[in-house]
Amino acid sequence: MVAIYMPNLIEAFTAIHACQRIGAIYTVLFSGFGPEAVASRLQAAGASTVIVADGSYRRGKLVPLLATLREARAGSPTVQHVIVVDRTGTFGCVAARRAPLRRAGRATRGHRLCAAGSMRPRS
Repeated sequence: MVAIYMPNLIEAFTAIHACQRIGAIYTVLFSGFGPEAVASRLQAAGASTVIVADGSYRRGKLVPLLATLREARAGSPTVQHVIVVDRTGTFGCVAARRAPLRRAGRATRGHRLCAAGSMRPRS
């Protein structure tokens, strides 16, 4: 199960279509949810992977989605992988604080996944 916790970005729609293409079950989380709402939805869905933007802008203010996900992780034991889309450029700053996204390992930046994978369509 893949949870997509992003604002309306092209990467969100790309993630949705990628899940459809490979047959993965996915759920979309509203980017305005707080930590409790995110945690309850991740737990209810049994999400093992979350695709999240580092942040978003709403009415000119920064909304820290990655920080919200970090707080929600305490109530979401099923999440094993986190893929971060660097929307605001604050991912490096957040990661520098060494607050773990996963119990073991680090988050993966979305652009590294795209660079590592094949962009060719299936035949």
